[in-house]
Amino acid sequence: MARPPSASPVDYAAFHELHHDYYLHYACLRTGDEAAAAQAVEAAFAQLAATWPDVLRSACPAALAWRVLGRTVVIHTDCRRRSALCEIYRRLEGRQADVVLLRRHLGLSAETAAGLMGIDPSLLYALLRVAERAAPATGTYV
Repeated sequence: MARPPSASPVDYAAFHELHHDYYLHYACLRTGDEAAAAQAVEAAFAQLAATWPDVLRSACPAALAWRVLGRTVVIHTDCRRRSALCEIYRRLEGRQADVVLLRRHLGLSAETAAGLMGIDPSLLYALLRVAERAAPATGTYV
């Protein structure tokens, strides 16, 4: 675990405990490599730990953390290879692609996926519907 911040170490530890495994599964799927995924997740948690008081003061800590994770995963992802998952991210808006990954590829419930992303489940369903409608036109498999 990234070193907990001096302020609110219990809050950070709880957040880390609740999110780490989900983040790692997501990162593994995105990167296609366990070592790269672990590096991305640890980098995300290190960034969160460094700014934890600001994270807690944000409008939605889960949404902010999800954006941080997304940025670190992109840094550790090699999408030069042609894969279905890379195509999903090329063809869909980022949140739509994330919803497809969380729901269709990781099999998470709508509530769990929405909680990880820091969005309302109704928005998650809307993003998924838009992605599914775009799939036939783009050739993307959702």
